[in-house]
Amino acid sequence: MRGILPYSESKMKAVIALIAAVVFVHAATAQILVPTDAPKPQTPERGAAAFSTNAVFAVSRSAKGPAETFVATATEEGSTSATSIAGGEQVSEETFRRFIAALSRPRDLKRGHEIYLQACATCHRIGKEGFDVGPDLPGQVGMAEESLLKDILMPNERIRPGYETTVVQTADGASVTGILKDDGATSLALVLPNGVEHVLLRKDVTEVRRLSTSLMPTFAQGLSPADLANVLAWLRSNLGSGGARPTAGYFELRIYDVTRHQLAAVLERFRETVQPVREKHGIRTVGYWTARGVTNDGTFAYLMSAGSRDELQRREKEFGADPEFKKGYAASNKKHGKTVDGIAAFSLSVDATARFDFNPSQPPRVFDLRIYSVLPGRLDAFRSRWRDHAVPTYERHGLHSIGWWVAGQKDAEGHDQFVCLLAAESADAVQKAIAAFHADPEWQRVEQLTEAGGALRSGVTVLKLTPADFSELE
Repeated sequence: MRGILPYSESKMKAVIALIAAVVFVHAATAQILVPTDAPKPQTPERGAAAFSTNAVFAVSRSAKGPAETFVATATEEGSTSATSIAGGEQVSEETFRRFIAALSRPRDLKRGHEIYLQACATCHRIGKEGFDVGPDLPGQVGMAEESLLKDILMPNERIRPGYETTVVQTADGASVTGILKDDGATSLALVLPNGVEHVLLRKDVTEVRRLSTSLMPTFAQGLSPADLANVLAWLRSNLGSGGARPTAGYFELRIYDVTRHQLAAVLERFRETVQPVREKHGIRTVGYWTARGVTNDGTFAYLMSAGSRDELQRREKEFGADPEFKKGYAASNKKHGKTVDGIAAFSLSVDATARFDFNPSQPPRVFDLRIYSVLPGRLDAFRSRWRDHAVPTYERHGLHSIGWWVAGQKDAEGHDQFVCLLAAESADAVQKAIAAFHADPEWQRVEQLTEAGGALRSGVTVLKLTPADFSELE
C-alpha cells in the first residue's frame, strides 16, 4: 500500500503492543476517576485481563511485565507523533469553556485531595504523598489556572523537556515505556508510574525511541469540570492560592557577571548541558535572561523554584554528581576557558500574600529586575507599599508584576533586600510605564504618606533582562 514502509514482523508487533499499552494506560487512569455508577471505558479483552480492580496499581504492575512494559529512550530518530500513538487528544472549545466555568464555582478541597491521590500521586509528589516521576507541581502552581487546565486536558500539547515518553525494545522482544532517568554508557534507567525504576543493560537493548507524547492521559472525559476545579483548589491550598505562593515554597535567583566576550559560551553551556540535566533531576528553572554589560560581556541570570530550600539543595547535589553534567561542563571549560567572573545568589523567601505569574504562554517580553536595599526597620512598610500600591499602579500603566520576594541575604551595608520582577512588551514600554508611574498623582500621594517618617529604602539595582532562547518564561 502506498505510503507504508516495509516493517519486520517483530517491529510490527512492537508497534502494535505500544499502541495497545498507551490506550490501556489512558483507559485505566480514566476508569479510576469515573463514578462507580457511570459506564466504564471499553477495553480490548487482552487489555482488560492485564488490570486488576485498582487501576492505578494495575498500570504500574503491568508496566513491570516484560511483554507489556515500555521505557523511555534517548534516540531522536524515528520520533512518533502523539497523534499516532495516543490519539493526540483535542478538546473542543465548548468542553474547555465548561471546565473554565467550573473555576468560578465553590470548590471542595477534600474531594480535590481524593482525586489527587487517585489520579496524580502516581507521578507527582506533594510533600510526602506521591512519586517524583513527572514535572514538579510546586513549580507549576504559579501559572494561571486556565493554562494549568489546558496542560491537564491536553497533555501532549506542551511536554516539558526530559519528560517525553521513551520506548525501549529489548533483544528478547520485550518493550518498556517510561521516562528516561539515566542514559549511561552501559545501561539505561527508566522511571515508571509509582516511582518504579527499571534498569536495562545496553547489551540487551536493540532500539530506543523517544515519542512526542506524554505518559499522562487527558482528563477531559475521566474527570468532571467540578472535580478538576477541586484538584486545582487543593493544589493551590497546599502550594499557593489564586496565584499566591505558600509559605512552603522557595525560589533562588542567581546572577552571573560574565567574562568579556564569553556570553555566547555561557548560553551554550546552559542550553546544551545545564538545563537538560537540571530538568532530568526535577529542578525547575522559571526563566533565563541576559542583560547588557558595560565593562564586561554582560549579565546572565536565572530563577529556580522548589517546594523548599532543602529540596532544591538535594536536587542540585544530584545534578552536580550527574556524569552527563560533569562531561558537558568539562567539555565547555576545555572549549571556552573562563566564562564567569563572579556569581551572586539570592535565597528568596515568599510572603503568603505574594502573587506570581509564571504563565509561559505570553509573547516575548522585556523584564525589569529590581533589587531594593531597604533601610533598617522599614521592611514591613516597604513590602506593604509595594504589594498594595506599587504593583497596582505599575499594572495600571502597563508594567506587569511577575513576582516579588524578600532575599535571605543582606546587602553590603547590612540592609534587607527586596527583589521584584516586572515585564512589558518592549524596553520602550518599560520606560514609558516607569515614567507614568512616577508621574501618577495617586502614587505621589502614597509615597509622601508612607515616607512621612523617613525614607523606606537606600537604593536599588536595576537590570533590564531579555529572555534566553531556551527560557520557559518569555
